[in-house]
Amino acid sequence: MTRALFAVDPDGNYTSFAIFGHADDSSSAGYDVTCAQISSAVYYAINTVADVFGSRQTLEYSVADGRFYFRLKDGSPKEAYLLLKGLSMHLRAIQSQRPDLLQVRSIKISTISEVRKHA
Repeated sequence: MTRALFAVDPDGNYTSFAIFGHADDSSSAGYDVTCAQISSAVYYAINTVADVFGSRQTLEYSVADGRFYFRLKDGSPKEAYLLLKGLSMHLRAIQSQRPDLLQVRSIKISTISEVRKHA
């Protein structure tokens, strides 16, 4: 099971996320496709904020086997916050197709350390 947690600040901006686990239930058809969908969407979001928006200095992230952490720092462009909201919506669409492989939640907090605590 893959779990995604998005942090939403008091103004409703999506500020960070933590995604962990693997959609690796080999007894379930399509698990590898689901894992690829999740990874592709996350890398798209990270690369768009860092390279297309030119905001590498206003983000913090780490990638490890089965774990993604991402946080927008103060000064990030508004589009970056909207992109994270779009990522959340995209992952929820995948979740609706494969609830056995992906769980997405949003929580009202503002720091990645708090997201990790709720993970």
